[in-house]
Amino acid sequence: MSEHDSSFELEKIFSTGPVVVFSWSNEPGRPVEMVTPNVETILGYSREDFLEALVDYRDLILEEDRECVQQEVSGAIEAETDHVQHRNYRLRTKTGEIIWVSDFTHIERDADGKEQRFIGYILDITEQKRAEKAEQALREERERFEAILSSSIDGIFTVDGTGRFIESNEAFCRMTGYSREELYEMQIPDIEVLESRAETEEHVRAVIKNGSDRFTSKHRRKDGSVMIVELSVSYLPAFNGIIISIARDVTERVALEEDLRVARDRAEGANRAKSEFLANMSHEIRTPMNAVLGFAEVLHEKLRDDPELLKYVRTIESGGKALLGLINNVLDLSKIDAGKMETVIEKVNIRALVDETRRVLEGRALEKGISLEFHVEDATPFSLMTDATSIRQILYNLVGNAIKFTETGSVVVKFWFREGEFEAKGQLEGFPLPRVGLPGELFIRVEDTGIGIPLDQQKAIFQPFQQQNGQSTRKYGGTGLGLTISRRIIETLGGSIQLESRVNVGTAFLITLPVDAPNDSSPKQENISTSDYPAGKQQETQWKEIVQFKSATILLVEDQENNRLLVRSYLEDTDINIFEAENGVQALEQIETSLPDLVIMDLRMPEMDGYEAVEKIRAREDWKTIPVLALTAAVMKDEEDKVKNLFDECLRKPVQKNELFRTLSRFLPHTISRGEARKPLTANQNGGSQVKPAPASDLPSETDLEGDADRPMENACRLLLVESGESFRRDFYEQILPLLNQLKHVISIGDAVELSRRLKKIGMAYDCDELIHYGKQIEKMADSFDVGGMKESLRRFTSIMGRMALGEGH
Repeated sequence: MSEHDSSFELEKIFSTGPVVVFSWSNEPGRPVEMVTPNVETILGYSREDFLEALVDYRDLILEEDRECVQQEVSGAIEAETDHVQHRNYRLRTKTGEIIWVSDFTHIERDADGKEQRFIGYILDITEQKRAEKAEQALREERERFEAILSSSIDGIFTVDGTGRFIESNEAFCRMTGYSREELYEMQIPDIEVLESRAETEEHVRAVIKNGSDRFTSKHRRKDGSVMIVELSVSYLPAFNGIIISIARDVTERVALEEDLRVARDRAEGANRAKSEFLANMSHEIRTPMNAVLGFAEVLHEKLRDDPELLKYVRTIESGGKALLGLINNVLDLSKIDAGKMETVIEKVNIRALVDETRRVLEGRALEKGISLEFHVEDATPFSLMTDATSIRQILYNLVGNAIKFTETGSVVVKFWFREGEFEAKGQLEGFPLPRVGLPGELFIRVEDTGIGIPLDQQKAIFQPFQQQNGQSTRKYGGTGLGLTISRRIIETLGGSIQLESRVNVGTAFLITLPVDAPNDSSPKQENISTSDYPAGKQQETQWKEIVQFKSATILLVEDQENNRLLVRSYLEDTDINIFEAENGVQALEQIETSLPDLVIMDLRMPEMDGYEAVEKIRAREDWKTIPVLALTAAVMKDEEDKVKNLFDECLRKPVQKNELFRTLSRFLPHTISRGEARKPLTANQNGGSQVKPAPASDLPSETDLEGDADRPMENACRLLLVESGESFRRDFYEQILPLLNQLKHVISIGDAVELSRRLKKIGMAYDCDELIHYGKQIEKMADSFDVGGMKESLRRFTSIMGRMALGEGH
């Protein structure tokens, strides 16, 4: 090759290759004398940038590496060596990119050994460094993988696309009983139990296609035993297309879960058996009790003029009610223990609830000659969010006990409310109250001047069937369940109960319940006086004395002759004609022969029960409008819900005559009696009782009620006029009539909502379900903007009020 050709080849190399040659003199600043053209390709700076000293090579060295490079150069000069070699360091190019280079520099010296010139090259090794870094990362990744393989308690293994084992950790070897060497000669189908070889191969192909899978399978160990494994598999195409699997032996866990499932099934079966037992016991006991108490009531009415026989009848009634009370308490306790107790948190009128409790219990206090006082602190909101049924039962139990064990003195019940967040103190921490308005606690204190409870027996009395030692059950009666039930209810509501007692001084129970005060509930500035309220529930207005039924036909379906005879006895002085059937099959035959106005249907009967019979009645187009009333002894919530969904109304055994008349009046045509209705007793100042008949002007005139959809509302309002007179009139004129008149001209959604609120409020105050239900209907229509429905409903309501002289203009 000629010298010219060699020079051309060198120029080509130094123009395009990865090696840049530099030469610089040992003068101040070490000016660059020569640099190859490819410097711009590698560093981004032109030859002129370096030759004209516009760029200092030392400034391109990354700060972290600069000091090291400088020290190596200085060390070579001091050692008087003729070259410096840097393996690798980093430069920042003109574009800001970081590259790796290695360099070699030759040092020319004069005769005295003084440095004259530096000639050297830099080599771009960025790609090499990247490859080394990738290799290092891969090596570290494999080390980590091997560490995971060796330390994991789960079995980990890899297979190729054919299912052949490639790698395995010690855990998987222990699980299967095979060594690594043995596994590497095997495939997955060799240990798989659930899938055939063809299915396993198809499964492997599916994992490769989908990328991953999780499933449970069974693997056979080397010793022939089978284990249940949970597998999580992933396809890794970057690693030569291997499948990595994580296997966990869940044989023991599955066995434990199966044991738990069996135990749970047994517990649920026992719970179902208990519920069925409760339902059966309720039916079997309440059914004969229906006849005992019912015929005692019939005899009571027929023997009014024979004091001696009447005394015997009262004894039967008393004993029957005591037995029924025992049954109810046992069933209530059983329902709580079985987790069947359900709470309904809603807005409760506390003062109305106090009024009701007083009416039920005051008669007992009057009979014993003791004072019964109820006080509601002025600052207590008018209504609170809680479960009315639960509080009612707590009060009946505790106040009833206080009256029972007090011979002289008084029983005082106090209610008050305190604001603030609460902590549930009972068994159910964090009781899920709806957050509505102001949170706080309701306090109820029941205090008596009775016989007291010794300190060493105060815990025992909360246990089932426990009463204090020396307490005469003959004298006081009872079963020892009232306090147990009360405590369980209180704890279910998230509250607590505390006891203070001294023998022969008295006893006090303090109940604390978490409640909310709704935002629209304001304190009512008045206390409830004992003398303002009627004495007892048993002396409520008697429906059977103010309602006269018109001619109608009833089909009575009941397999017990005694219960059919009882209903016939209750209705013997009416114009109601009764047909009878002993089961659902006979009932359907009777309806086919003669269409009745109403059906009273027992639930549990042979051949066809009441549920199946009512479904068949509802299925017939010409029968489905017949009102069907359930006659039931149901105590479980799910059974009660089923009854409500299928039947128009429910009569619960034992059925009293008054309740039968009240219920039938909702469905059958009747008239309201003219003249004085029987009013509740009220306590006078001397502790006696007197009857206060309603003024004739307060009583409705005789009105025909033809059994249409408005009859229940009209009946309820007429009864309110009989029982509450001017009080109900005043509330109607002040709260309802102005809104009715407004809505008569312009239907306003806001006014309709306010009307519904006032109707529900008055309904709660007077314990009138019909007004509450009507208020809810108006509210529902307002929510759905059903203006047409509201117009029609308001027209009918106004018509009802007008017929009773409560409409516009009166």
